[in-house]
Amino acid sequence: MEDGLAMPADATIHGRSGKISEQLLAISAAIQAWRQRQRDSDRRFYRVVDRAEYRLRREALGCTVRSYRLLNDEDRLSGETDAEFRARIRRERQRQRYVASGRPAPRAYNDLSALTPEQKAQRKSDQAADRQRKRRAKKRADRDLNAELSTLSDQEVKEALVQLPLQLNGEKKHHDDPLWGIF
Repeated sequence: MEDGLAMPADATIHGRSGKISEQLLAISAAIQAWRQRQRDSDRRFYRVVDRAEYRLRREALGCTVRSYRLLNDEDRLSGETDAEFRARIRRERQRQRYVASGRPAPRAYNDLSALTPEQKAQRKSDQAADRQRKRRAKKRADRDLNAELSTLSDQEVKEALVQLPLQLNGEKKHHDDPLWGIF
């Protein structure tokens, strides 16, 4: 009993028990709950202030600090579970960090929540057909290249390779260079 206001359940006031003590207990419990909410609010406030000070110190050193955002501030899509929501928010925030750091943005996120299960299944089968089409085209191109290379003799291949420059540690080397072949 840190405040001196909380009373045990069997307490009496001026020898009376009953309605007055119950009211005092209810008031005491409300005050304690209010003080707890204040402490929690103060903790959140000081956490935000500490984070801002940390950010300023890190930016003074030339480092970047990700923003401190809660998930509660984000809007949920209809029918989205907690795990899906967290995964989507993580992807969106990662995309923002990629763009901010100068890296190319990853592919866009398609919202499929409005699609029916039949439309989603059709979309999956279309994607599978596209993947198979690309796989077959790549296989065909590899087969054509192998057929073309099989007509060349070993001597022709060696002569073509000699003419190619070698890139070693970012520097282009040529077959006339004494370091050609040392790698």
